[in-house]
Amino acid sequence: MSSVFLLRQDGFLESRTPPPSKTTFSEIQTGIATQSIRKHPDAHFDTFYGFATAANQWRLGSWYRVQGYPLVAGVGLSRAYLVAVWWKRMIAPLAALFALLLLSTLGYRGFRSIAEARQRERVFASMLLLEAKERAEVTLQSIGDAVITTDIEGHITEANPVAERLLGTTREEVLSKPIEAVFHIVREGDHQAMENPVQRALHEGQVVGLANHTVLMHADGHEIAIEDSAAPILGRDGRVLGAVLVFRDVTERRRQAAELAYQANHDALTGLYNRKMFRAILESGVRARYNWLE
Repeated sequence: MSSVFLLRQDGFLESRTPPPSKTTFSEIQTGIATQSIRKHPDAHFDTFYGFATAANQWRLGSWYRVQGYPLVAGVGLSRAYLVAVWWKRMIAPLAALFALLLLSTLGYRGFRSIAEARQRERVFASMLLLEAKERAEVTLQSIGDAVITTDIEGHITEANPVAERLLGTTREEVLSKPIEAVFHIVREGDHQAMENPVQRALHEGQVVGLANHTVLMHADGHEIAIEDSAAPILGRDGRVLGAVLVFRDVTERRRQAAELAYQANHDALTGLYNRKMFRAILESGVRARYNWLE
């Protein structure tokens, strides 16, 4: 596997361990070590590598000139021996590297599987959210009452077609605007401004209904009698996230109620007070006169 030699400057072998098997000490050497020495006549040392025919193997070695003597000392190692030594020294690091690569591969597959599972969950959640949003939009579009939703600041986030019709505007025109800027309500008769129920619902965190005889001012100026209520939109933690306002047109119902009240107290032919109303007025007048005399 390894050899140590001492070579004279004239190329004759002085000594070798183990002894040469295919050459003799009386022959001029022509092997790879001798070729390297002759190739570098001025060098003090060098390395060589090649196929040694005498040993019938690939060998790696080095030589050094002995100062003061016409001798060159050298050593040679077989490639098989070097590979064996290298493998022996590298087997532990290589095993560790292999284990690390194996663990990395398994870890990568595990993390990739987890990432893919989470991605599928996100896609599924997005689909559910989109489906829920679509259902909410369909419900909002088809509901018979006017619906307006706002954020925590009272700015409009959604309005359905019924709300558009009663307000006299479009959804795009009212989005992000304060509710007070588009939902103008006054008291029937004297047109005194009414408190907006949305702001109360946001501040109080509870359902707030409109007062009776409230009318909504349409964008073109005509009045619409309405009934409505505002409720807060609560998050899972109970915090107020916004408000929803639901209102409906009750103009015809109020007109019919007023007509029925009129018919109950007036004669259908003459339009004058009927007997029931006349008696009530008479009794009220008598009581007032009696109270005055007392």
